[in-house]
Amino acid sequence: MGFIEYRQHLRGDRLHIERVAHFRDGSSDADDADVKVGARLESISGRSIIRDTRGQPIVDLKIDVAGKRVTGFYIEDDKREAVDEEVDIGPGTYWGPLFNIALKNFDANADGDTLVFQSILPTPKPRVIDMELKRDGKATVRRTGGSIAATRYTLLPTVNFLIDPILQRVALKTEFFIDAGTPPAVRASPA
Repeated sequence: MGFIEYRQHLRGDRLHIERVAHFRDGSSDADDADVKVGARLESISGRSIIRDTRGQPIVDLKIDVAGKRVTGFYIEDDKREAVDEEVDIGPGTYWGPLFNIALKNFDANADGDTLVFQSILPTPKPRVIDMELKRDGKATVRRTGGSIAATRYTLLPTVNFLIDPILQRVALKTEFFIDAGTPPAVRASPA
C-alpha cells in the first residue's frame, strides 16, 4: 500500500503536526495542522493536499479556523474549481493528523466509548461533517511472526440517530488498532 510519515513539534503551547501518506502508485495525501495545547486541543489552521499518481496536486485546501474559512482548489472532471468559503467551524474541528491526537487521548475526551467531533473532508470539494470515533473493544492484529493485542476503533460520519444507521452502512469505515503501549498524550477535547 505505501507508508506514512508523521511528525509533531511542540514549541511553548503551539503544536505543529504533519502527516504524509505515500502510496505505491505514486499518489499521496498530506495534512498539516497547527493547534494550541492547553486544557483542550484547539485547532488554529492547517492544510490538506492530495496528489495524483504523477505527483500533481488535485486538492489543495487551506483551513483557517479562527477566520472560519477554507481556501484553495480541487480538480473534478478535469476542471479546476477554486475554493474560498466561509465555513461554520470552531477550535474543536479536526482533520488529518488531528485524528491521531484525538485517538491517542480517547479516554480523556470521549463520552463512554464514543467521541464525536467536527471535521473538514476533501471529497474532493471540502465538506464539513461530524465524525464519530467509536471504541469497539479488544482485538488481535495478526502479522507475520506473531500477533498483537490491541483495541479496535472505527471512524464513521454521523448526522443524527435516525440517519446514522443507514449512512454508516454505505460509508467507508476507517479502522484503527491501538496496542496496549502508552503513547505520548495531548488532551484533544472538542470545543
